[in-house]
Amino acid sequence: YKGFSLLQLSGYNESLRCYKKVIELDPNCTKAWINMGVVNAVLGNHQSAINAFDNATVLDSNLSDAWYNKGKSLHALGKNEEAISALEKAIELDTNNLAYLLNKGIALAAKGDYNESINIYKEIVQRDDNYIAAWFNMGNAFLNIKDYENSIKAYDKAMKLDPSMTQAAYYKGLAIRSRAQNFTKEDAF
Repeated sequence: YKGFSLLQLSGYNESLRCYKKVIELDPNCTKAWINMGVVNAVLGNHQSAINAFDNATVLDSNLSDAWYNKGKSLHALGKNEEAISALEKAIELDTNNLAYLLNKGIALAAKGDYNESINIYKEIVQRDDNYIAAWFNMGNAFLNIKDYENSIKAYDKAMKLDPSMTQAAYYKGLAIRSRAQNFTKEDAF
């Protein structure tokens, strides 16, 4: 558990060495595989992270956190279809973890499935109306489909929950500007 302590202190390379040592001594230690994957992901070594998560899920296919983190790394590599599959496995194993749903929505939006991602964000906020990231990402998805009114409402909710959320304020400004640019004289009558 020295590896986890070092990870918390941002000693990533030393943390990796500790996890490698644990795995050398006990190749069946799923926690070491998962934590090695997390460290690699933090360092931007997403393929190495995926390999570590795969090793963990080979040992125990019911590790929702391994599937979740694999999905995040796949998304970081732009492999959104694969990311969605991994995230769906995580969701299947732990239906209560809203972060799993959120990241599935993000991967769906990244591949252009904005309406499907909006449905996921709506499901999240029905379960937890204070989930700021869901409101923010919902605003982004609405903005991408040019539904400016709903985009603005979602950003407003995110900013109400976190008044210091400058990204929501910035994108709300884009939505307001885009709405104004798309306003035609026919809209006035």
